[in-house]
Amino acid sequence: MNKNKSLLFLLFIFLGFTSYSQFAFEKGYFINNSGDRIECLIKNLDWRNNPKKIEYKLNSESATETVFMEGIQEFGINNGVKFVRSFVEMDRSSNQEEKMSYKKNPEFRRERLLLKVLIEGEAILYSYGEASLSRFFYKTQNSEIKQLVFKSYKTSDNKVAKNEEYKSELWENLKCTTILLEDIQNLEYNKRSLSAYFIKYHECNGLNFSNFDLKQKRNLLALSIRPGIRLSSINFDHETTNSRDIDFGSQMEFRIGAEIEFFLPFASNKYAIILEPTFRSVNFSKDQELPLQSGTLDYASIEVPFGFRQYFFLGESSKIMLNALAIFDIPFDPILDYSNSADLDLRSEFNFALGLGYRHKNKYSLELRYGFERSLEDINFTSKGGYQTIELIVGYRIL
Repeated sequence: MNKNKSLLFLLFIFLGFTSYSQFAFEKGYFINNSGDRIECLIKNLDWRNNPKKIEYKLNSESATETVFMEGIQEFGINNGVKFVRSFVEMDRSSNQEEKMSYKKNPEFRRERLLLKVLIEGEAILYSYGEASLSRFFYKTQNSEIKQLVFKSYKTSDNKVAKNEEYKSELWENLKCTTILLEDIQNLEYNKRSLSAYFIKYHECNGLNFSNFDLKQKRNLLALSIRPGIRLSSINFDHETTNSRDIDFGSQMEFRIGAEIEFFLPFASNKYAIILEPTFRSVNFSKDQELPLQSGTLDYASIEVPFGFRQYFFLGESSKIMLNALAIFDIPFDPILDYSNSADLDLRSEFNFALGLGYRHKNKYSLELRYGFERSLEDINFTSKGGYQTIELIVGYRIL
């Protein structure tokens, strides 16, 4: 693999991870300041940080519009995302030791925020996040939205201590017979632990609730069958004897693979890591006039492409996919058989590939893939070959 091709591959990876321009518009709604509920399509950015605006379309054909937090009372997406706007008292004290306060009590500041709803019932759990800041809030039928206080601070002798007021707050206000003091003592200040506590409170009291975090969970694994055809070419140059140079030209071959796709847990399944074990086989033959030697090559192997995929959404049921792959080859004893001289036992190296494809209804796919040159070498380093491919792959998702 030459340096230019390696740089191209790395550039593709970089652009894939840094490009966030394409996200799906999904069915949702928002409530404006007049209390009107607007049914629309909302661009789902899978907000790791709480949003300050949303982009929406009134229908799939209309122009994209933007509404800022100041114009939103509430918005939601049908897959389970829900945010509500509220004025709250929030402590922004840092948990980084070099920036910690010497004050034990929270230093509240009144702010207007869009809070994410995690658990909604008689008691509601909210979250707010930005950069290194993570805060949780709650509300009951008898109270307004309040922050659950957790604060790291420094004592007078510069030791780190913790204010875990959120534990006593929940112990006093969310009670049930099956909730024990031990549950409070083991309660951590994170989404999983707090959500489990609120769920236990509702279940223990026989109360209905909605778990929005559960609704947002997506299937992060997909399995597809991937047959295809490949146009492959191969040539060999002998280090010392030109008569043993041979160019087999191009040959059509069949390939069959099984693709495992691991979706990254953000950005609405826009990014994925893919692994695609593939069996392929081809027979090359070339007759040449003396002094050049004729030869045959039976080349079968298990390829293991591994890499990164990015989707670009075109609509609710269709999307473009770009793949960047490193392909590891496991050959089955390939031998270059010369007509009038000793055969060559070959070994292969890994190579890179780029693919462009289309997926329909998350079920069917079609991909055109270009494989950069793969080196095939004689185990005695007397001859070196190059194997390149262009392939058309059909995919059918079974899981």
